Amino acid sequence: KSVLPYISEHFDSIKDLRGQQQRSASRLRGEVLLQRLQQSREPPAMMLAALGELEQCVEEGDPLTISVLCELVTHQHAPLRQKAVRILMQVAAKGDQQAFEALSSHLQHPSGHVRQVVLEVLGHIAITGDRRAFEEVSFLLGDRQPQVKVAAVFCMVQISEVGAEPAIQALCHRMQDRDASVRAAVVEALGKL
Repeated sequence: KSVLPYISEHFDSIKDLRGQQQRSASRLRGEVLLQRLQQSREPPAMMLAALGELEQCVEEGDPLTISVLCELVTHQHAPLRQKAVRILMQVAAKGDQQAFEALSSHLQHPSGHVRQVVLEVLGHIAITGDRRAFEEVSFLLGDRQPQVKVAAVFCMVQISEVGAEPAIQALCHRMQDRDASVRAAVVEALGKL
């Protein structure tokens, strides 16, 4: 008889303590996974598995997680890159300066696929109207690879305010692009601006 009132009286504090322990264990697991991913000596399949586990215990805005994921965006293994991008878009909030800085450093990466992926992520995290983001994306509107130019066109829409003259002008210059997919993307983008 005397135990039940005690349990009911302290149930919430016991429940809170249990929640704190679970969050602490999850945070620790995330740190171990991030260390494994930072070393990146493991085969891509093992790294993909680690990313899958990390996705379950990641905290929004965590600087170490963002740093590691931004580096994995450049990984040569496409499925690993894609998973890192998906998690990064969950972790990095709109306007996250650390993610923006880390990603913008990859805009000149030799791989067109990496530049394309970076543009897709930047469109999600750059603040609308950000001048530096506009300049970075504008430069890639003239990239040598069509898929990068298309990604830059759609990123431009995401980072520009409706009716923004500089964005409209930058896109109009691509109307004469040799590649039909770029011209089609520009037409679609102009309809959104």
